[in-house]
Amino acid sequence: MKLLDHKKLDQDVAYFADVVSTTENVAVYTWENLQKHLPAGQNVIVYNGDETAPLALMCDQSAHGVIRD
Repeated sequence: MKLLDHKKLDQDVAYFADVVSTTENVAVYTWENLQKHLPAGQNVIVYNGDETAPLALMCDQSAHGVIRD
């Protein structure tokens, strides 16, 4: 993410010309750029806790959220 390194976000990064450079918006910008480099459908974590049904969290370019099996 060299594009953001040591930059004045509002002046040097085109995305922030029309978007206020809050921490939340920097996180959104970072996530949108990082997910382009993640293999879709291959990032799965299964948590088994006190409940009987496992909780699977999937990160995909087309869908985000929690999926219960």
